[in-house]
Order: sequence, then structure tokens, then C-alpha cells
Amino acid sequence: MADCTDADSTRDLLETALPEGRIVSDLRAILAEAEGAVELDGLTIHASPDATIEVIARSAHSYELPIGFGDHFRALVAIGGVVRIEHGVPTAQTCFATLWYSAERRLMTVDFSKDMP
Repeated sequence: MADCTDADSTRDLLETALPEGRIVSDLRAILAEAEGAVELDGLTIHASPDATIEVIARSAHSYELPIGFGDHFRALVAIGGVVRIEHGVPTAQTCFATLWYSAERRLMTVDFSKDMP
């Protein structure tokens, strides 16, 4: 069994469970369906489905209590790509999207934010 503290093993685990290509494809489909309209803090902005989509992070969450979404996967992406990183904090050209997947890897919801969540 692989040592899950090894960064390569963790990345491999997440790539198997929730491939980067799937995340990008899911987000492009959402943006296309919404015709690029994204709500940020009550304002509607345009996020092209054809924009660069850069996966920033993927994670798996397991809860010991029945809280929130329960066990789930999460992906953080930068729409338009990352334009800079200052003090370890990336800035997206357009905005960030957080995609939430069930333990069975079904997309549950997506949240958009101007700043990294």
C-alpha cells in the first residue's frame, strides 16, 4: 500500500478519483449552460466557457459526524487562469470556482468567488 503522506501518492489518488480533465469538462459545461453568466457578490460577470481553466487544488474530505455535505471531494479552479501569486495566494484572471462532488463523485454544486476561498 502506498504511503499517503507522499505527495505523489496523494496526487495520484486524487487524479484517479477526480481527474483534472473531468473537473475542467464539468465546469465548461456549467459555464456553457449559463452562457458564461456567473454571479459574484450579487453582480453578474461573464466567464467564457472557452477561457483557460486552471485547477489549483483537489481534496477529499471525510467527516466522522453527519455534517455539511458529508464525505466529499472538492476542486478549486481559476477561471481565466492564475495571473499572479503573492505571498502564496493566487489571483484568478476572471474568478475562482469551487466544485463540490459527492463521495460517489457526482457534481453537487459549484460556488464562484472573486478572491481565493
